[in-house]
Order: sequence, then structure tokens, then C-alpha cells
Amino acid sequence: MAQLKVVYNNDKLLSGILYLHRITDNRVAGTPLKNLRVFRKLCGKDALEKVYLTTTMWDEVEPTVGERRLDDLSSDYWKAMVSQGAHITCCRSDADLPKELIRRILAKALARCCYKKRWSSWGRSSEKQLLGNNTRSY
Repeated sequence: MAQLKVVYNNDKLLSGILYLHRITDNRVAGTPLKNLRVFRKLCGKDALEKVYLTTTMWDEVEPTVGERRLDDLSSDYWKAMVSQGAHITCCRSDADLPKELIRRILAKALARCCYKKRWSSWGRSSEKQLLGNNTRSY
């Protein structure tokens, strides 16, 4: 939490968050459930599109068991977050998935940064150009 405060106070915004959940956990209760609730409140509904709910440790469960647990997570515990834009990903035996998720997050952040920079550099003349000089004063 202290690190998030420092980042926020320095006007740095998070571009994405990976929430890792062990698929080996046979239930979501107690501390993991409390952590999930706190996480959801911290993110708020407006930032959920930047959240990647990621299951890990697939190599330690039978595939059918893992799929059943993923269904439980998707249809119950993560349902509200997914309906508000969060993404579900599974880090099975593919060691490249975490890198790929980070690349996606960084690409979106870079695109937002470039768009914001371009938009803020526009002046009134650019607005008129965009609108085709068809603005009127009333």
C-alpha cells in the first residue's frame, strides 16, 4: 500500500494490474476472499478494464479440476469485475504469458500517452481544422 501511495503522489498512474490466483486453491474463502474484496475496492469500477485476473499453477492440477475451478471463479467470484471490464487469463505451462500480458499493458499505456500528448498539443487552430472551420459564434 505504501508503494501505491508514493506512485500516486508522484502523479504516476498504473497502466495495468495482474491479479494472480493459484488454480490449486480448491476454494476462495478467508484471507483470499478478503484480499479479493479489498483489491476490487482499491481498483474501483472505472479501472477494472486495466485488471488481468490471472490463474497460475495449472501444471499442479488435473485439467478438468482446473477448468471447473476457473468456471467457479468466472461465474461467481470474478463475475462482477469481468462484467465491468476486467480480463481473465490463464497462465498454464506457457512461461511467455506473463511477458505477453506486460507487453499488452505497456502497449496500451504507450498508446494512451501518445494520444494524450498529441491531443494536449492541439490548439484552437487545430480544433477549427478538425471541424472544417464550420464553427459559429451565437
